[in-house]
Amino acid sequence: MDGMRGLPSPLINHTNIEFLPEGHEGFEVPHYDIHHYFVTPSERDAIEGDPIFHGAH
Repeated sequence: MDGMRGLPSPLINHTNIEFLPEGHEGFEVPHYDIHHYFVTPSERDAIEGDPIFHGAH
């Protein structure tokens, strides 16, 4: 990842790219959301937290 050279980082397990034509709360313009995950989809889905993101990808 650009700007991260020289810093230790775990490998990215998977990436999700989603187009949000209406945007979302806090950024209500059409845009793409890109999320990189360092854990498997199963591990990601087991994380409790914000229901907007939980299991959405």
